[in-house]
Amino acid sequence: MIAEKVDKKTFPTIANNREILKLIDDLSENKDDATLEFPKIFLKRVDLRDNSQKFNIELFGYFAYYRYCLKQVEEGKMTEEDVNKSFEDIVYFLEDAKHKLGVSKNFKNNRFVNMLINEYGYKEEDFHTAVTR
Repeated sequence: MIAEKVDKKTFPTIANNREILKLIDDLSENKDDATLEFPKIFLKRVDLRDNSQKFNIELFGYFAYYRYCLKQVEEGKMTEEDVNKSFEDIVYFLEDAKHKLGVSKNFKNNRFVNMLINEYGYKEEDFHTAVTR
């Protein structure tokens, strides 16, 4: 019984790691998938090399959850509100990164990151409209 409870408690972390690995594989293979649109654009415009590994993994976790929400909307299991919330979570994470150790100065000062944070230029709808139509 205890082992079962431990498995239930740790499973979301394991599932999340699987989703992160799947996201990275699909990005590496340049898969033509509308749910990858935002991570592709982000990674083209933002350099992650000087960030800590922990920070980058956490960032990819947010990307993976955003992608998961988009897929769930396609299947009718989630709503646009869930997608919007997951995108907001990414933006809040980026905003919080300005005050964290392990985040490079280049990342903190990146124009694209700052545009997302300040809600100028790009909006969440720009990255998933093709998926939901």
